[in-house]
Amino acid sequence: MALRINDIAPNFTADSTSGSIHFHDWIGDSYAIIFSHPKDFTPVCTTEFGAVARLSGEFAKRNTKVIGVSIDSVADHHNWKKDIESVGGAPANFPIIDDSALQVAKLYDMLPAEAYLPDGRTANDSATVRTTFISGFPGETEQDHRELVDFVREQKFSAVGVFEYSREPGTRAGTMEAD
Repeated sequence: MALRINDIAPNFTADSTSGSIHFHDWIGDSYAIIFSHPKDFTPVCTTEFGAVARLSGEFAKRNTKVIGVSIDSVADHHNWKKDIESVGGAPANFPIIDDSALQVAKLYDMLPAEAYLPDGRTANDSATVRTTFISGFPGETEQDHRELVDFVREQKFSAVGVFEYSREPGTRAGTMEAD
């Protein structure tokens, strides 16, 4: 199944660091951002989950829930959260899905249906599980999480004509002073 802009986000039930998640029920009337990485404890994955941890409050202010997906177990995720907080400087208070069975990765077309995890796998074995999906409003954005916050902000404020976007030269993301 190919997932396209404006499709209804596929529903799923999965174990997570916050217990069992029934995705559509979990979203409720919020926006949702699903972001994924191929393996716990890798430097890039830990740094990017740390960036989301630092920005969690900004997403919450915009009625946007974030949920991480990683191809490891809930037990591994709980241990990894300590590293995420250490590296990111903020606790990872969002759920991280156990996708060791590749359910979400295949449902969201990050891996082909025949994909499997070999024994002794590395992050390269599931490297395409590095995607961001935004549910509840149209558009595309890249995986820079500060830009995701700005994107959410722009969508909410542009609806009422209040948003001003400013980007400092040499930076990757806009400022948020207009909040």
